[in-house]
Amino acid sequence: MKLILVGQGKTQWDEESRLQGTIDLPLSPRGRKQVSSLARKLHALRPKGIVSGTGETLSETSRILARRLRCRVYAYEQLNELNHGLWEGMLHREIEERHPQVYRRWCANPQSVSPPKGESIAELLERVGEVLERLRRRHSDTIVMVLPEMVRLAAQALLTGLTVETLWSRRPTRVEWTGLDI
Repeated sequence: MKLILVGQGKTQWDEESRLQGTIDLPLSPRGRKQVSSLARKLHALRPKGIVSGTGETLSETSRILARRLRCRVYAYEQLNELNHGLWEGMLHREIEERHPQVYRRWCANPQSVSPPKGESIAELLERVGEVLERLRRRHSDTIVMVLPEMVRLAAQALLTGLTVETLWSRRPTRVEWTGLDI
């Protein structure tokens, strides 16, 4: 099976440097253009399906890709973004001001700390791993996975054996894609 890991399109909050987390938001006009452009690039790979989380940003990104790539979307709640707890909806500078020590540790190594009242990377890795195992057992074709940032890092870590910390330092932009044979 070949997995194409794709980030979700941008939202208004991304453009404001606001942490979205699990909050459902539509794509911004810029985000829609990014996804349409990405669909043109992915077309030659001929994916047989799209796997995504259930949040609005993920769903809208997946629908645009599915229309252009002529394939079906399969949604898994376990692929929704990491719960960032009290940080959700805040600007990054606000988080740094209100939670300076935790935020600095998070920026250096997100596996070392959880956002206040949020989910840990260990919990995220567990739920993403369940979906990857299910896909591994059931599919042999090329599949596009539309994933939010932390879920994409978790999936890459599980598939490559690299740590989230290593991947964090070189994470791709929002709508770039990464292909992995598993």
